[in-house]
Amino acid sequence: MSDQNIHARRRPVQARSRARYDAILEAASDLFIERGLNPVTMTDIAERAGMALTAVYRYFPNKQSIIRELAVQTFASDARVSGMPPQQEGQSIQALVRARVIALWQTHQANPLHRQLRNVIHADHELEALDLAESQANAAHLAGVVAQTLDVPPSDELRQVALLTIELADGLVRILARTPDSRVQDQLIEHFVTAVVAMVEACASSTAAPVQSAPK
Repeated sequence: MSDQNIHARRRPVQARSRARYDAILEAASDLFIERGLNPVTMTDIAERAGMALTAVYRYFPNKQSIIRELAVQTFASDARVSGMPPQQEGQSIQALVRARVIALWQTHQANPLHRQLRNVIHADHELEALDLAESQANAAHLAGVVAQTLDVPPSDELRQVALLTIELADGLVRILARTPDSRVQDQLIEHFVTAVVAMVEACASSTAAPVQSAPK
C-alpha cells in the first residue's frame, strides 16, 4: 500500500480547517463503533460529518487514510499511559506496573474503537511498523522509570523487558475485553503484574550484580 493511499492529504493548521478535520475523524469513529470498519463508506462519513463528500476528500484520500489517522491517535493514547510518572515517591514496582495496566485498560474501555483499530494495525505492515516504533520509544521511557524506581542503571536488557511488558499488556487488554466477569478481570491483572514484576526484578538483579573477575 503506497504512502499516498494511507496518509491524510494535509494536516490543517487553521482553526476552522482543524475543526473540520476533527469532525471527519469523530464521524468516522462513531460510525466504526456502530457498524464496524468494513461496512462504512466515505459517503457515510461525509453525511455523518455534515459535509460534502468532496470536502472530506480534501483532507483524506480514502477510508484507509482515516483509519490510519485514528490508529496513530491510539499510539499517542498508549504513549501517555506508558509515560505516566510514579504516583508518589517510593512507589513500588508492583504499584507502578499495576497503575499503568489499569490505566491502559480504562483507556480501552473509554474508547470502544480501540480494539478494532488494534486489529487493523496488526494487519497493516506500515501501521505495524509504526506501532513497533512507538512501543520501543515507550519501552525506553518505561525502562528509565523502572531503573530510577529500583535505583539501578538502565540497560538494554531492562529495555527489552519493558518492551515485552508493553506488548504483553496489549494482549492482556484484549483478553480483558472478552472477559465479562470483573472479578476475573482483576485476577488476570494481578497475575500479569506478578509475572512482570518477577521479570523486572530478575533483570534488575542481573544488572546490579557486580561483575566477578575470572580466576587467574
